[in-house]
Amino acid sequence: MHPFVIKIESPFVCEINNTYLAGPAAVGFDVNQNIILETTTPYHCQENHLEGSVAIRALALKSLLADNTPQIDTAFSLINAWSQNYWHWIIDCLTRLEGIEFYQQQTGIKPKLIIDANPTSWQIDSLRLLGYQPQDCIRWNKSRLRVEKLIISSFRRHYDEVYSVESPLASRWIRKRMLSNLSQTENKHFSSKIFISRRQAEGRRIINENDVIATLANFGFVAYILEDMNFEDEVRLFSQATMVVAPHGAGLTNIIFAQNLTLIELFGVSISPCFANLARGLGFQYGYLQCHSPYTALRYHDSDMVVDTTQLKRLLVQMLASS
Repeated sequence: MHPFVIKIESPFVCEINNTYLAGPAAVGFDVNQNIILETTTPYHCQENHLEGSVAIRALALKSLLADNTPQIDTAFSLINAWSQNYWHWIIDCLTRLEGIEFYQQQTGIKPKLIIDANPTSWQIDSLRLLGYQPQDCIRWNKSRLRVEKLIISSFRRHYDEVYSVESPLASRWIRKRMLSNLSQTENKHFSSKIFISRRQAEGRRIINENDVIATLANFGFVAYILEDMNFEDEVRLFSQATMVVAPHGAGLTNIIFAQNLTLIELFGVSISPCFANLARGLGFQYGYLQCHSPYTALRYHDSDMVVDTTQLKRLLVQMLASS
């Protein structure tokens, strides 16, 4: 067993004057029309990072930036090519707001947040739980905007040659802030042992899900479908969870709301380390089970799976004993 070593670069916050944002993902350019990397996506692949993050339209609009471009004084952009993906929104966007709050404490200036033109309900609700109201935000026009003072807060995870490692401190900041703003009037009871169903998803569904639910019920698990819950209830559900079993999927981002958790992740053909790294970085117990996939989906990592319930039961017993 090798120790789980976390390597996180020191975060930073800075101001860049006379900037422009352009294109569908609001790519930033400085006064010399250089790309501001922190307005794209987290660096993870030296060869194609910019090609995958900067749309051709943004580069085309760069040549049209002029004095008649709409202007705003001080702002921070929460938009990038991945910002409407739940995992990336929480981990790569919201964690950066800790730096923005540090900037506000130091300067007394509260930057406007630039968000997607048509934000999802969970984007709006998650911002509200962090203390940001609609009047604190500007919806991106998908074209161009001049920002007199663009505030840059660094991404809160580090990539090495193989893995990405999320900052445990940033994740805990998200948890503490959201739970402190969570409505206390709702009195809902959730099981502390939860199974997350992907039956309404387009991929990574469990073909023999009824058998899995029956097996887990013997251990006190209750099944939940996150698509049927609002964001606040997802936070409540995971904040009191002690054990989670779930197929790989963005809903597992919610483990950052837990305090002391055991996670069992189910995979089909493809295995990803992102939630293993997040769980271990937070000090949680982690295990996984690779399952049989009777066929391959259009995208390799989205294939459905058949769970061997005997193997799952064996893993559950093992992890319950060690926890």
